[in-house]
Amino acid sequence: MSDTTSSSLLNNTATLTSSGYYSLTGYWAGNENYTSAETTYYFDTIAPTYSLTSANISEYDVNKTYSFNITVFAATVSSLTLEFNNTTRSDIGNSSDTYFWWSISDLPAGNYTYRWNITNDLGNMTTTGNINYNVTKKTPSFVLTVSPSWSVNTGTSTTVNCSKINGEDIVRLNKSGTTVNTGSYFAFETTTQLTDGTFTYVCWMAESQNYTSYSTSNNLVVSSGTFVPSSGGTDNTTTTGQFTITPSETNLTMNVGSSRVISFTLSNTLDNDINVTSITISGINSTWYALDKTAISRLNDGTTEKVRMTLNIPADAEAGDYQIKFKAIGKNLFSGATMTRETTVYLTVNSNLTNETETVEEAAITAEEIAAENETASNVTGFLNINSEYIPYMILALGTVLSTVIFLKRDLITHNLMGIVGVKIVKDTKKKKISRLASLKNFGYKLSENFTKTKEPKKLDLKEEKVHDLETEIKRDMKELENILEAEKKVKKKRK
Repeated sequence: MSDTTSSSLLNNTATLTSSGYYSLTGYWAGNENYTSAETTYYFDTIAPTYSLTSANISEYDVNKTYSFNITVFAATVSSLTLEFNNTTRSDIGNSSDTYFWWSISDLPAGNYTYRWNITNDLGNMTTTGNINYNVTKKTPSFVLTVSPSWSVNTGTSTTVNCSKINGEDIVRLNKSGTTVNTGSYFAFETTTQLTDGTFTYVCWMAESQNYTSYSTSNNLVVSSGTFVPSSGGTDNTTTTGQFTITPSETNLTMNVGSSRVISFTLSNTLDNDINVTSITISGINSTWYALDKTAISRLNDGTTEKVRMTLNIPADAEAGDYQIKFKAIGKNLFSGATMTRETTVYLTVNSNLTNETETVEEAAITAEEIAAENETASNVTGFLNINSEYIPYMILALGTVLSTVIFLKRDLITHNLMGIVGVKIVKDTKKKKISRLASLKNFGYKLSENFTKTKEPKKLDLKEEKVHDLETEIKRDMKELENILEAEKKVKKKRK
């Protein structure tokens, strides 16, 4: 800018070709009446500078707010505007003289442009120029589930469900390439597959304004193999966990006329609760047992519950082997699937031989006591020197013991043998007293906890040949006992 002079009003126009700081000075040299004077004006041609703090890309989401921010470096901002997609926005906020922002919500996915225009107090103006802003499409989300499992037995009722979490399009469910159902929020299919095979289920959504297309899949494997849990029974679900029955005992032996309590533990390790609709017993007479519960309204997942069975075997019950079958039917409260569980307890019912056994033991004890009463018997060899008065009684007592054992052994073997060949045995509960026990009573002895002498024995007029006859009979009985014991071994071997 060059100097210019004038005696009156001074006008000067200059074209500034570069930005920078400038000064303009006007002065008066003075004359005879006025002193000299001058004034200087300072100005610049520098445009405001700025910094953008917002990103140029964002992903779409429902109710999302998108913000556009700028920081201006200028002494004073006199004007600032935003043009968004060629529309000027006036609702601009600021937190200071240099920081400004503008926001918009629910911006659809797509490409946009915006620009900031800034003017400072000296009239210097700047613009950001058009800036591209991209709102990208969001990937939809949904879940594909099955109940009871992706691996099931043939004929199992199975439900495959596709549920939308977010997205704009409808939900579609395909099975092996064919659409089986659609819905705004979910699509499902319940099927009872009667043939083996692998079936691919695909859950998918088509592309929309704000969401991309997306799909997920899984295979339903159907097989005719039967899953048998350790507690027995058949299963129609192989989902994580099991519904099982565990008996407290699997083999029982009881006598007629006895009682016993056993328990069955029902366990639910599935992911859902179970309604046990029925608990039943089969395999034995219904009058022989009682259950403390026949149903369980809700067996929560991860819990167990015991069912107690009281067994009362009647005195007139038929001896033999029985299979007690415990059966429980449960319903999955989530999927509705029915599960049947069964376990077996093996019961052996024996006839009550307690009285006969005690008779044998008492007879044996009596023989020992009678022998002990003879003061002259000091050892086995001395037995031969017993007072001849007691020898008949000793021989009679020994014969009685052998006869009792033979009688009981023969009865037991007959019972076992008849049981093996399948013939029912009717127990004779009114067995006659053994004749030789009665004979002892006649000689002054009676059966109690031990044989005791109630009076002096009568003098028996037993001649030597009669004693010999008793000894012969005892030998015969011992031989018969050996034969019976051998027969019992054969019966046991045949039972095995």
